[in-house]
Amino acid sequence: STLAGGEVDSIPVDETVVVSGSAQQIMEQLVQIEFELLCGVEAKELLGCQWLKPDKELRSPAIVAVTKRFNRVCSWAVTEILSR
Repeated sequence: STLAGGEVDSIPVDETVVVSGSAQQIMEQLVQIEFELLCGVEAKELLGCQWLKPDKELRSPAIVAVTKRFNRVCSWAVTEILSR
């Protein structure tokens, strides 16, 4: 949620917590975290839609992590928008 002065308090997303700061600082932190997650995706995880299989956590753990983070960040953003 936004604090006085345009600062945002922490955004818990999975094991990662974005610290408070300006909107620019929060954006930079979000981009850095997501960059690191996306760099962890291996090519084999993308072959044959591995993330759709019942054992997706074993076949494509990085894609599952990216998907979970995306969903959590989207949920947080929606909550922030609707709470205004």
